[in-house]
Amino acid sequence: MKKKILIIYPEMIIGGTTTSLLSLLGALDRNKYEVDLQMQYAPGIFANLIPSYVHILPLAMPLPHGFYKWIKAFSLKSLYYYLKSKWRGGASASQYMENDIVKFCRKNPKEYDVAISFMERWSLYYLVKKTCAKKKIAWIHVDYGAAKMFIDIDMPFFKKVDKIVLVSEKCLQNFKSIAPEIANKSLMIENLLSSEVVKQRAGLSVPRNVAKLFDEVEGKVKMVSVCRISFPHKGLDRGIKALARLKKQGEIENLIWFIIGDGPDLNNLKAMVDKFDLNNYVRVLGAYNNPLNIEAKCDIFFLPSRYEGKPMAVTEAQMLGLVPIVTNYASASEQVRNLYDGLIMENSDDGIYDGLDYMLHHLEDVLGQYKDNVANTDYSNLRELFTIEKELL
Repeated sequence: MKKKILIIYPEMIIGGTTTSLLSLLGALDRNKYEVDLQMQYAPGIFANLIPSYVHILPLAMPLPHGFYKWIKAFSLKSLYYYLKSKWRGGASASQYMENDIVKFCRKNPKEYDVAISFMERWSLYYLVKKTCAKKKIAWIHVDYGAAKMFIDIDMPFFKKVDKIVLVSEKCLQNFKSIAPEIANKSLMIENLLSSEVVKQRAGLSVPRNVAKLFDEVEGKVKMVSVCRISFPHKGLDRGIKALARLKKQGEIENLIWFIIGDGPDLNNLKAMVDKFDLNNYVRVLGAYNNPLNIEAKCDIFFLPSRYEGKPMAVTEAQMLGLVPIVTNYASASEQVRNLYDGLIMENSDDGIYDGLDYMLHHLEDVLGQYKDNVANTDYSNLRELFTIEKELL
């Protein structure tokens, strides 16, 4: 008899967590598992990549997003959470609000063998409040403390799940130090990623307008970032400032930086590019359903994040042969061997400037030996499926 599995995930948007989920769904044995997928407001642009054997449930919140905001405006409890989050700061606003909004979600009437929240916040709250399962698993894809999340908000939910998954050893240790009382049910499982899947998507044709753009910058060193445009998380504002400093020194004439993604700071990013007169060096491309085929045409993957869990985008880039240049987030040294197959920068404004400056002065090494080392390394980790089945399913 097949095991009944429920996976809870907000939306199939651009991002490493979505790639990890698609890799997991693709690797699971459909003869062993009956899988339901619960999403929140919308299926997302990658919904068409969900394997056909997966049953996509009706949305947890089927009405337009604005409708729920309107209802919350008249809720005293919602107002209380809003004011409290303003006082506490950090990620408390998203924690309080996404917890509060679960009350508007439809309850899942089915009983499962295993239910998994594959993202922080809303997925976790929905898992505990609205599902019934013999075993409940919470999956955390960020470095919990670095993301400025408050453990006291989530602790009542963590205590009601059976296992808590972190995506890197460093993230696991950091989480255990924050929540020692639940350390015994916390474990590390790397994000699942198949190089075959990544290379298959990268082989698709590039949009005509992008192909023309690449023709225009032929011969330049092509640096790319693929991420959500959120300054507090991804730190693209720090990258722009570092590039502006290097431009003053005349060091970036042979460099072009492509930024692929969407998010709350997209307009702020474009404004910064204009402010520092970087339009000849930075191209903000916006969101693409398949950024990998664009990424595959670049040389360097640049990630100036303030914090990360274990970003799938870095591993995807490595699988495509790009040299990663990243800040020293929690799991950076687990992904990149500094000065061997990439460069790890100090996680600060000056560190990012110094890192880019080093890259520009050592391009022969970066695009030679580093790139060769990337090409000769297998970054796939489908072996983690064994751990997932053993520990969770």
